[in-house]
Amino acid sequence: MGPTLFLIYINDLYKIGVRAKITSFADDTSILFQSKNVNDLYSIVNKDLNLVLDWFISNKLCVNTDKSNYIIFTSAHKEKYINKIIEKDNLSVFMGGIQMARCFNIKYLGIYIDSVLSYKSHIDHVIDITAKHISILMKLRYYVPLNLLLSYYYAHIQSHIHYGIEIYALTSKSNLHIINSIVNKSVQIITFTSYMDHISPIRKKLKIPNIEELLFRSIADKMFRIVRCIGHVHNVIHFDTVNESRSLRSSAGSIKFKHKKIRTNIGKNSFDFIGCKIWNFIPEEYKVAVDSYSVFKYHMKRTIDWSKCK
Repeated sequence: MGPTLFLIYINDLYKIGVRAKITSFADDTSILFQSKNVNDLYSIVNKDLNLVLDWFISNKLCVNTDKSNYIIFTSAHKEKYINKIIEKDNLSVFMGGIQMARCFNIKYLGIYIDSVLSYKSHIDHVIDITAKHISILMKLRYYVPLNLLLSYYYAHIQSHIHYGIEIYALTSKSNLHIINSIVNKSVQIITFTSYMDHISPIRKKLKIPNIEELLFRSIADKMFRIVRCIGHVHNVIHFDTVNESRSLRSSAGSIKFKHKKIRTNIGKNSFDFIGCKIWNFIPEEYKVAVDSYSVFKYHMKRTIDWSKCK
């Protein structure tokens, strides 16, 4: 069965009436439940998973229980309290009479996600996967010219840093210092620079972005797609404007957005908060006059000085 036919075949999975948000990418399906009470959460999950299982059986599909597991997302300071309740009340998740394993780290579509959304596991993955390429870069620099070294860096190091950056980089800035160290180490190797020298001017001369610049460019890209109704995200994301609250469907590129009142660092690291800040920072001529998505991306990459976005 081809991917398009498969998606058509499972299209009514999202209409079975579970109290959850179901998302799928090919044959990877996630079901997101939420509740303020742990016992209620387990009760809802166990009841609604039976509905999901019935749907699979009715459509002659089977669930791979060996690869199915669950994770509880919560804040770091609440996780120990929740774990005590789960252990005390012996709470478990079952599907078809089979107990599902609880995980504290999962991999979904190439992103490593932990239970407190710190994304440390994904950052560790980026460190591991780029380390070998930094070693290769160190050997290549004696034999290939600068332009090929830069091409290797973009293809094998920056590509891994950039993938999913608008998700995992919305974490504490202290968690991202190591990513900037990878960027600086690469620049140091490419240019034969001493570790005593200041890397930032050399990096800017080579037009290699650090983690913050990559993040801001990526979010600007997503905001353009949301405002211009490119793709499907604009159907579920709405922002308040400075003057009034309205749907993005009726918003013009020149509108300035305002974010909700934020009291926590978690809120300040959210896409809603940073997305508003970045969109309002972009000059009007690029938001209004530029209709082409590729031209907008070019200006975000070559024209905007992201170091001024605070």
